[in-house]
Amino acid sequence: MGSSLEAFNKRRGAAIALDPNNGEILAFVSSPTYDPNPLVQGISNQAYAKLQHDPNLPLYNRALKGSYAIGSPIKPFLAIGALRNHIITPDTMIQDPGFYKVPHTRHRFRDWTLAGHGWVNLSKAIIVSCDTYFYHLADLLGIRQIDSIMHDFGFGQRVGVDLPKEPPGLLPTPKWKRKHKNKPWYTGDTIVAGIGQGYWITTPLQIANATAMLANRGIHYKPHLLHHFQITDQPIDTIKPQPLPPLKATDKTWHVVMHAMQQVITSPSGTGRRHFGTDAPYTVAAKTGTVQHFGVKADQRYNADTIPEHLKDNSTFIAFAPVKHPKIALIVVLENNSEAPNIARKALDYYLVTKNSRQQHHGTDIPHKT
Repeated sequence: MGSSLEAFNKRRGAAIALDPNNGEILAFVSSPTYDPNPLVQGISNQAYAKLQHDPNLPLYNRALKGSYAIGSPIKPFLAIGALRNHIITPDTMIQDPGFYKVPHTRHRFRDWTLAGHGWVNLSKAIIVSCDTYFYHLADLLGIRQIDSIMHDFGFGQRVGVDLPKEPPGLLPTPKWKRKHKNKPWYTGDTIVAGIGQGYWITTPLQIANATAMLANRGIHYKPHLLHHFQITDQPIDTIKPQPLPPLKATDKTWHVVMHAMQQVITSPSGTGRRHFGTDAPYTVAAKTGTVQHFGVKADQRYNADTIPEHLKDNSTFIAFAPVKHPKIALIVVLENNSEAPNIARKALDYYLVTKNSRQQHHGTDIPHKT
């Protein structure tokens, strides 16, 4: 989907789109990019040095190797796991005063809105992205159960895509922290893990893979870029979908979380509504995310206009569409910029609307990989 790269407008980030029905990678975008032709034909030392020393790192494949905290898109995955493990029910409610306190401690883990969200159940927590609910849920789950849930969705391990040097990411554990940080694991580490921050290391490929699993109600295919190949004088060999063990949950569990993700876009209080509005000609389920690079004091507000660019929040956005019969699962991550949902909207519009109308007009398929 060439439109995905154009939508980045040279900003730093990545986007990956998968067909959840067979694992085919529809788009694999790393931005900013570079013209690879001089590397084939012979590039001068000066030109290559310019690429190497570009502060925006165009030679770095963010889609494959980018290391990011997942942020709030973790919430639907934890919700599925917590429902499967009977830690909560869809009706479990908490009172959100704008923060969460571990019992018998003073520290406050703040929600993204200082006023809080009042009484919140699981669906509302996903729709409005209530941090306090997921702080509480993380405390109930504990880090080992959180890691187990995320491992089931493919995090902390290589997806196995047909590209070399895919990193495994990191699911943080008390043992890992003691070994690499020489510090004990604190309850606070678990609390912030519940909103996808802290020691997490995820890749866009892992998030796209997990989103495809979610879109397909746990049915899972190995992601692949290669569509077909041909050895000289041999027939064309098309890559067949490779099913992987499914993630099982009840129909009700899938419905509760997926319906809440749809309301992220359709509800007046949904965090994605302002990016998609009410005019999308297809149904979409989504989750917005913001990942902080530094904290602000309790009496201060984050103001992007007064913060150096390299310290501004990252934005992440996962989505799949159409909701009942998904054709595409998508992750967009944008570094130090809040426009990831807008890039996702352009990509979904292209794939589900523009591309289809062109096919109908020309009566032929058109390439859609990048």
